[in-house]
Amino acid sequence: MVRTACVNVYHYFLQILLRREKTWWNDACVVVTEDVPSGLVVDANVHARRLGVRRGMRFAAALSLAPFLRAGVVPPEEKKSADRTVIGALYTMTPEIEPCDFTPGVFWLDVGGINLMFSSPEAWAEKCRESVANAGFRCRVALGSTRVATYIAAQTSRDVTIFLSRDHETATVDAAPIAVLPVEPRVRERLTALGIRTVSAFCALPSGGVRMRFGEKTAAVYSFLAGDRDVPIKSYEPERETRYETGCAFV
Repeated sequence: MVRTACVNVYHYFLQILLRREKTWWNDACVVVTEDVPSGLVVDANVHARRLGVRRGMRFAAALSLAPFLRAGVVPPEEKKSADRTVIGALYTMTPEIEPCDFTPGVFWLDVGGINLMFSSPEAWAEKCRESVANAGFRCRVALGSTRVATYIAAQTSRDVTIFLSRDHETATVDAAPIAVLPVEPRVRERLTALGIRTVSAFCALPSGGVRMRFGEKTAAVYSFLAGDRDVPIKSYEPERETRYETGCAFV
């Protein structure tokens, strides 16, 4: 049953920033696309969120809510360096690793042979979290049979999830709230206004209509969720490093 793992280094850009700015941990802080008033908030820590700061907000608006807000930009080179660090840690667990194209900080791993090396999937997952933590990052891990289910679980659950059946995976995916979807805030707001509140309701939309109404990025997420859930893991190649887009909402 267990053959795919999803590792989610949650709040990825925020973790990258706080590895650099180690004195900011107890302050309200955000990652922004640009350190100017018109820049967009890519992510916000819990202290900033408690003050009302949200992703997608203009930096100027965030400062009006939190005047002492600390902010930093994560340049592409720093993100690539973090990718290499995390992937290096994951290589100690399996050589078959594929970074997610649309959510930075998410990685799929082929774990079909873990029963030969570990006493249980839970033992593998805890060792994986320990390896990533030793590299300086915190993560969540989900193990199951499909990319989609493990992705959703690694976004929504705490620490470790182990799927024991396909029915469990299907139920988890269908019931997941649209808040887990890596789409822009404005798209999420429009979906909510249309009464679309779960992943199953989102997947029930006509594919052509999704592209027309919400754009290519949202259509790519739709294709991932509604497509073949048994796609094998593609091994990571350095030249395939994912591109960080300024203003990317997929965090």
